[in-house]
Amino acid sequence: MSSATTTFLYCVAGGTAHELGFLVDVEPEQFGRCMNNNYYASLYPARTILKAWIVDDQASKEMPPKPKLRKIVFVKSSASLVPTAGYVAYSAGKLAQRPLADTLGTEIIRYSNAKSKYTVQCVFAHNFITPTFIEEQKHKPDLTKRIEGTTGDLADLEIAPEIVAAIRKGDFAVMDGRFEAQFCWAVSIGSSPKWGMGICDSLLGMVSSLA
Repeated sequence: MSSATTTFLYCVAGGTAHELGFLVDVEPEQFGRCMNNNYYASLYPARTILKAWIVDDQASKEMPPKPKLRKIVFVKSSASLVPTAGYVAYSAGKLAQRPLADTLGTEIIRYSNAKSKYTVQCVFAHNFITPTFIEEQKHKPDLTKRIEGTTGDLADLEIAPEIVAAIRKGDFAVMDGRFEAQFCWAVSIGSSPKWGMGICDSLLGMVSSLA
């Protein structure tokens, strides 16, 4: 399948299986590797697919009955919403992915036309079981596990469908059904588009100011 006919691109950050630890424990080369695996691994594919979509729209002479949806989805961890000890190398790449999504979300509006509608979404996923996550657990400091609550079982079969269903709603910020991620998003929303109609984000933001 060509990049022009691919309508959705999921940029899933590469994780941090071997770059975990506190600042004094992480080697300099691990910081660069973590940035490559997470930020640049999202930036370059997004740039490539966007350029291909623009060229495809310009070259196409057919007018569809309704605009084709072209969507770039950045998938990251809800842990990136809160500074967490043990993720010092991981945090930079993860946090950089969000302003990339924010900025691209404003830029991409320029390319929407009668043929295609361009959108960007950012997923803040709860931890769930994957081969990468299992490898991370082997190297993750105990303090990090306690902070993020990954010492017990994680319901991957519940979390993944929740994320897919949330993506279909079309909100910029996509989260599973757990309160923690929604609360952290409301606290750190900044200038990003609000979730849904913005009512929930506003209320949670006010509650957080009282905490």
